[in-house]
Amino acid sequence: MLKRRVLPPPAGSTVYELTELGGGLEKAVLELGKWGSQFLSPSLEGLALPGFGATTLAIKAFFHPQQAQNITETYELQLGSEVLQVQIKQGELRVQQGQSLEADVVFRTDTLTYMGLFVGQLKPEEAIASGFIRVEGKAGALGRFLSLSHVVSPLSE
Repeated sequence: MLKRRVLPPPAGSTVYELTELGGGLEKAVLELGKWGSQFLSPSLEGLALPGFGATTLAIKAFFHPQQAQNITETYELQLGSEVLQVQIKQGELRVQQGQSLEADVVFRTDTLTYMGLFVGQLKPEEAIASGFIRVEGKAGALGRFLSLSHVVSPLSE
């Protein structure tokens, strides 16, 4: 149910991915993640931060395809030395580790800041103004990206 592969340079890291058989569980896992989001703490303080695999699942679980129908963009999320690419093409979502696509915009931040943005505890304009995140590319891309995949929880109310 798992296969191993090495990411292309500059990452060169070994990653594990689901096989086609294991991929059949993805929808169930994504739905469990959505269900579990109702139990998020009202603060990120002391929260165990997710790994890259969990970040990928979160983006997929909370993707809003109806809002992405007229969007074709590739986003690159750099969390420290890890790279995640998110491609949206006319309402379809593709998420992968490593760099292989030319990104329209690059977000450079840390996991805590990204999670604060993802759950609505931190507003994009505040994160940019305070230097918590650097955005290289199209204006408004961070807000657009977050509007397409974010959790609605007690943190964002």
